[in-house]
Amino acid sequence: MEKITTNTKEITLTGEEIHVRFSSAQPYFWLRNDGSGTVLMSLSPNIEEGGDGVISVLAGSSAGTMHGFEGTRSDLYILGSGKVQVMGTGSAHNPFRNACKGGESDGSISKNFISRVLYGGKIIEEV
Repeated sequence: MEKITTNTKEITLTGEEIHVRFSSAQPYFWLRNDGSGTVLMSLSPNIEEGGDGVISVLAGSSAGTMHGFEGTRSDLYILGSGKVQVMGTGSAHNPFRNACKGGESDGSISKNFISRVLYGGKIIEEV
């Protein structure tokens, strides 16, 4: 199990399903796939592609899961290979999307943004 004591972490996946546990419950989980293949995520273990509640995250993209209707949770399950960035937040807005001028969007995010995360109402900077 991967334990996350802040609300964000980069994880290298090996092709086996992993269990990610955040130190505090979050209403939203977000995953950015920095690898070259599709990654699957779910709130339940034993992930199967196309299974109920399983979200496919294509290479170079990001996706989130909302479970505020069930209350907050601290567990996420991920299956795939390569690097991913996972984040637990209180926001329904995708933290991995850049705001671009004039309605443009490349769908990416600066690595520097990941170093500055909103945690407990304060911006924590990693230098």
